[in-house]
Amino acid sequence: MDEQIMTDAEKKLGNLIANINPSQNFIDNFDSFLNFGLSLFIANQSEEMQKTFIENAQSPYYQDAMKAFGEASVDYHDCFGEVFMDRISHGEHGQFFTPQHIAELMAKVIQPEGDGIWDMACGSGRLLLGGLKKAREKGNEPWMYAGDLDNRCCRMTLLNLCINGARGEVRNANAMTGECSGVWHIDRLLIGGIWVSWVWYYDKNTDMDALNANRQKQIEELAYKGVVFDYEQPIR
Repeated sequence: MDEQIMTDAEKKLGNLIANINPSQNFIDNFDSFLNFGLSLFIANQSEEMQKTFIENAQSPYYQDAMKAFGEASVDYHDCFGEVFMDRISHGEHGQFFTPQHIAELMAKVIQPEGDGIWDMACGSGRLLLGGLKKAREKGNEPWMYAGDLDNRCCRMTLLNLCINGARGEVRNANAMTGECSGVWHIDRLLIGGIWVSWVWYYDKNTDMDALNANRQKQIEELAYKGVVFDYEQPIR
């Protein structure tokens, strides 16, 4: 892959992720970083996920990588795609993602106006980010529908959507067969004048009645404290 395609911010992010744990390979560090970032947004975390987040939050390596991720993600920019292609996929399984400027051009040409934007082979989510940016410029707040067979791609897209305060859903699914191994449902909370994504994960083994009851309880508790919600009720 041509190194010149990557921005300095993306190169910096890749190097910081590689240094999270020098004894691990880059893929493991990348997965750890994605999971750490998503821990900031997932409401129904497991105890193990909470414990791992608390441990990693003390690490300057994770802190520096998160700061670099924020800096590289300004103006709906997908920084994960280039890092992923350069360090992990190298184009295997056809995982060359649409260039950022092409994604933004497609959004301008398509002019998304509806209530939803779809991409069921989402990669790192840059087509969705382009559509979200264009829709918001027109005063719309679309529901984002994303899906991919690759779990890592789903998590890249999810974190990209969350850091931009989006709402919607990301499915780890096969678009051809409809087989789905897990779903991240994204609500939004208005906190301090800023919309923040709030994620609920479920799969085929999840007790949906219990999940919705837990979610409704948390919504009522936060609403009592003055938090405003933009959500679908219930999760289906």
